[in-house]
Amino acid sequence: CKVTKPRRLITVVVLEPWDGDPTTAAESADSQQDVVKAEEIEAAAYSFLRKFQRGETFLGFMHGDAPAALELCECWIARTPIEFEGGESVEAGAWLMTLFVADDDLWSGVESGDLDGTSLRGTGFRRPV
Repeated sequence: CKVTKPRRLITVVVLEPWDGDPTTAAESADSQQDVVKAEEIEAAAYSFLRKFQRGETFLGFMHGDAPAALELCECWIARTPIEFEGGESVEAGAWLMTLFVADDDLWSGVESGDLDGTSLRGTGFRRPV
């Protein structure tokens, strides 16, 4: 998570790709122990953005049912590996977003480090790796 304090912007990794190698699945897994290939991430990101622009989905907080005071500034797929300040890095194929945090309480959570990530609110199909 990259935080730009004066402008209240955060850049977050939404989803990182798995390279398809069974020996790297554990280190590529998300919090549900799922892995996703880069082409599936790209399709999900583009689907989200189309639905977001049509008002069919929103940026929420903690999987709530109402939009949060977050504004989408950028949504993209990393075409090359990226290294952020502080040494955090993402692989090519990762889905990232830059968000403006309008709510003071949310921004306080970002600044304190209590809020430092994202979570997809979606569904998928599991296949054994």
